[in-house]
Amino acid sequence: MSLSLRQCFAYCSTFEEDSLMESIYLISIWMALGILPSPENKEDLEDIGYSCFVELCDRSLFQVDPDEDYFEISQEFRVHDLIHNLACSITQNECSIVNSNDDREISDTVRYLRVVINENNLKKLSKLKKLKSIHVKLTGDEKDEVVQLFLSTCISTFKHLRVFDLSDLSFEVLPNSIGTMKQLRYLNLNNNEIMKRLPDSICKLQSLQTLILAGCVELEEIPKDIGNLVSLRTLMLTTKQSFLAEGGIGRLKSLRLLGICGCENLKALPNDLINCTALRSLIIDRCDQLNLASEFIDKDVKLRLDRFLIFELPQTTDLPQWLQQAANTLQKLYIIDCPKLSRLPESKTHVT
Repeated sequence: MSLSLRQCFAYCSTFEEDSLMESIYLISIWMALGILPSPENKEDLEDIGYSCFVELCDRSLFQVDPDEDYFEISQEFRVHDLIHNLACSITQNECSIVNSNDDREISDTVRYLRVVINENNLKKLSKLKKLKSIHVKLTGDEKDEVVQLFLSTCISTFKHLRVFDLSDLSFEVLPNSIGTMKQLRYLNLNNNEIMKRLPDSICKLQSLQTLILAGCVELEEIPKDIGNLVSLRTLMLTTKQSFLAEGGIGRLKSLRLLGICGCENLKALPNDLINCTALRSLIIDRCDQLNLASEFIDKDVKLRLDRFLIFELPQTTDLPQWLQQAANTLQKLYIIDCPKLSRLPESKTHVT
């Protein structure tokens, strides 16, 4: 096993035993930590990461459910308890999992941490100067002020943090100081069901590669300056907006994957989406008021999509003109539960 593959596998020691994981998020974390092999011949990091994932599956280190393949964009997998123990033995003092009733001290050599929020664990964080990745969990009985203090402490203490996983937490405010985390590459706020706004300072994260906002059902709007995230490669979002502002997502020149999910009020995509020239995968999922037939027409479409997925769009009667023009590069087209859709792209002779 190569050194880089060994490092990719070792990171799995931060997983909860026998828990389900998504390959797309794991690959993004590997990218953020800089542990993937160096690209050759302009190969995308996402493709390199997927090759590493497949190799670990082939070695029976990951257990993949073939029925849970998310349209060849992501796969659900788990790590068997014995394999998890093997990963822990590789990381030794570089990884730690700290639960709610854990009285152990955390070694200052730890770089990858999974921790449950409480006042006792908060006191243990100050000496972790080498931390690169933290996955924060909540038991459900901590007050919001404790959560806010925990988040603020993480932001002020971990100057070299690259991975900040706050998925499945519920807190109302992400501290404005998030904008000071200059080395942050991965921020996961998935399924925060009470957060209404993001601080504008989040748009200062010039190194951010992955931003997960899916399931943030109360999020009132995406920051207008999101286009300043020049390194962003993956964006998954849920918002209550009816329209996404021009000059935002359309300025993300590094964006490879865009997922627009559960946006119940969304009526239109931004016209400048066609300027996302690096975009390869586009997912539009459960947007009840969105009719793609009304989308913009542009004679000079720059999109070169590989995969396009639309799922549960009850108002969509036709596919957008820009998809017709970008169909030459399209490898996979998935259309699911779009009852009013009348036809497929004319230039696409083979559709999966």
